[in-house]
Amino acid sequence: MPKKPLKADFHLHTRSDPFDDIPYSSEELIDEMAKRGYEVLAITNHDCQSYCARLYDYARERGVLLIRGMELGCDGQHIVLLNFDDPSDISTPEDILRKKRPDNLVLAAHPYFPWAPGCGRLLDAMPEMFDAVEYAHLYNHWINFNRKAVARAGELGLPMLGTSDAHTLSQIGYTYTHVYSEKKTPEAVIAAIKAGRAEVVTRPFPFTRFLGVIAMMRWQDVKRWAGKLGSN
Repeated sequence: MPKKPLKADFHLHTRSDPFDDIPYSSEELIDEMAKRGYEVLAITNHDCQSYCARLYDYARERGVLLIRGMELGCDGQHIVLLNFDDPSDISTPEDILRKKRPDNLVLAAHPYFPWAPGCGRLLDAMPEMFDAVEYAHLYNHWINFNRKAVARAGELGLPMLGTSDAHTLSQIGYTYTHVYSEKKTPEAVIAAIKAGRAEVVTRPFPFTRFLGVIAMMRWQDVKRWAGKLGSN
């Protein structure tokens, strides 16, 4: 096993997200992650894959491996897909199972969280669909809905990945993943995760910042509802 792990975050959003109002571009996110010492990341905008050769090269020039990613809305729940060639034709669990390969990864997004459309029901009903379980960043010393996810991952023998699910740059850095990969390629990183060579690095949010992120999420909901009303 390599002595030095790769610092990674596999769940991040940018301005290209069609669902949420994100204040920074993909390039600005990559710059920030490189500055903070991250070596692997996936931009996982909702229901679209914000990935291209130009962006991959932009990240590589800054020492960052960019892995294809998308946060899929599936059966009213969210699932993170990593290193799928073209997820545009994926909408059901059956589609995911059909397109699963050794070099891609299906992550159970914030399962059992009450304020987000996590995939706890799918994780319980179709555990064979998942390769890893997310340890979500949004918790504090008193409130931590990750505990059920940790227990379920242990029952299923699945690794956990710490992520920021960042919608603002201030969310980055509290929770991430160390991956002990032989090479810095998407295939090697995913193989290392599936082999259990990954560990969650995390610390709880201060209570006031915890409340601030929840307030930001609710404001995003209000803006979406207002936009729908305005379009009708």
